[in-house]
Amino acid sequence: MGNLTKVQEKFTSLYRAWIDDGCPELEKTALGAYVDSFLKDGIDFEIEQIDQSLQVLLRRFDVVALKDPLSALFGAANENQRERAFRKASTELFALATFEQLGLLSDLGWPQGFGDNPPFDFRFSVGDAVIPVDVKDANGDGLLIAERAIDRIVKPWAKANDIPSTRLALRYLGPISQSVVGSNIFNPGTLRGFEEWLEQRQKIPDGPYNLQVGETAVSVRIVPETELKHQSGGIQLVSTLASILSATFEHHIVEKSQAAQLENRVPFLLVYVKLPGHGSSDIKTTAAFRDALCNVARRASSLEHEVAALWLGSIYYHPIGEEMRFYCCLRSEAEWPAGLTPEDLTKYLKGTLSAI
Repeated sequence: MGNLTKVQEKFTSLYRAWIDDGCPELEKTALGAYVDSFLKDGIDFEIEQIDQSLQVLLRRFDVVALKDPLSALFGAANENQRERAFRKASTELFALATFEQLGLLSDLGWPQGFGDNPPFDFRFSVGDAVIPVDVKDANGDGLLIAERAIDRIVKPWAKANDIPSTRLALRYLGPISQSVVGSNIFNPGTLRGFEEWLEQRQKIPDGPYNLQVGETAVSVRIVPETELKHQSGGIQLVSTLASILSATFEHHIVEKSQAAQLENRVPFLLVYVKLPGHGSSDIKTTAAFRDALCNVARRASSLEHEVAALWLGSIYYHPIGEEMRFYCCLRSEAEWPAGLTPEDLTKYLKGTLSAI
């Protein structure tokens, strides 16, 4: 799919943004693949979410102001990075539209004039306070990354051997976060043995292939699409996941604190967004989110770039049933703007406060 012309009446705001951005070629993007799928099967929720977000944002901003998320949405990417770029765009646009609808969105991309990819995605205003915020994608997990990487090998093999539709059933033992799986599965050699094993077969293998992805053992079984007997799943220790999340969160916090420190020591927030309908997440529960952040908060005074003073906290924006909710893990010890407290901020967001 090279463009959005065939769906312009269905996704009017997305089409407008694409036109205003110069009609970039979409063949090497996840968006192009989703549009192709929509034209075949009519399933549109991934594209519809983006269209709805843009409908809100284009009332106030032009495509230049939205350059950061739109470049991820419309820009060609390495095959291994296309889905991540699409999620980055859809997550940021969803968050921006949400804060705009709440009447809290001050401006986009901060500090202004920084370039195409500023350290913070937006600033929001609460009373007299203006706080920079960076949005983080909380969609997907390591199992999904593994399935997609392996499926890129299985699909062409099945087509070459005239094998009807298949799916994967992966069983794992060990950490299965995006950071662990993503940093290992694309390494040269990780999937080479599986690919060679599969090339020697002309029908669906009777048994699984045992794969090692970093510290995680993964059993890969190819089954007919209608087969119900084998499903994906596995075991990872809760403490292991908390440790991995803590390391990821700490990296985000220190990086943003460095940027905030350089801009006259401005206090900041991080918002992790899990979109509705996008499956599982590394953040399994709000308790896991809080526990991982508490691990970082206990070490805040020893971290670089004045983390203890500038990091106000982190927020998890996620679906509960059919509604999206803010779970606010905030630090009263940080240097809050005058006249604003963690309790005040939580009330503005109509969220749930958990002190860390």
